[in-house]
Amino acid sequence: MKKVNDADKNAMLGALLAEGEQYTATAFMNTIPSSIDFFSFFGAIGAVIGSFFPDDGFSRRHNGYVGVTNDSINFAILNMYNVTKLQNTVKINFSDITNIKVNDKKTYASVNIWVGKKKYFIQLPKKLLGAKLENQAENASAVAAALSRLTASSVA
Repeated sequence: MKKVNDADKNAMLGALLAEGEQYTATAFMNTIPSSIDFFSFFGAIGAVIGSFFPDDGFSRRHNGYVGVTNDSINFAILNMYNVTKLQNTVKINFSDITNIKVNDKKTYASVNIWVGKKKYFIQLPKKLLGAKLENQAENASAVAAALSRLTASSVA
């Protein structure tokens, strides 16, 4: 089974860049649902039934990659069963963010982003067992630092 790795991260996030854009920081992430997933109450059967409903990548827990540019955040949400496949992508322009909260801790960084009433919650683990990610701890802190600059400046 293939593991998350830097080559896939760079390829998936690179495909999301507009011409002339580049990332200031990229990292592996986990999406965390901001509300309770109804189907999770029914165990494995609920997971199967829930998979038939639309999922933007933030309504259930997913692995993925995040990239921060000078004016946006790109999310590459990975397939739940095969991390080499992209399930969804989300782009959030800094101008659309109404609130952001960033915590950079010793073992992970967490980011809460509000776009209007919609909340996006991600965690950036600093250590992953078995993953082929170089410098994940530094990359997670770099993403957190890039996004924490928004709390002091341009967020409405």
